Amino acid sequence: MSAPTGIADSVFVGALERLLKQNPEMNIDLQFSDSIVDLLENKIDIAIRGGLGALQNPNLIARHLLDIQRITCASPRYLEESGLPTKPRMIC
Repeated sequence: MSAPTGIADSVFVGALERLLKQNPEMNIDLQFSDSIVDLLENKIDIAIRGGLGALQNPNLIARHLLDIQRITCASPRYLEESGLPTKPRMIC
């Protein structure tokens, strides 16, 4: 199974823990990555991804799982020093 790192703690780990308690014979190899992985090449059965649009491979099936609400926050000090953002920018 592959999933983005952003949902590791917030959504996924608790749900998988409950699933494994209910199904002790089940084994899950969980890989957290924000990269798009080739499911067939990497022999991954399930991938969780957000907002990717149409699937490139017609052999794959996509299902909507949930909506995630996001908010943007900034401290007053940041806004004083940097100004009010006008567009999103990735900072790594």
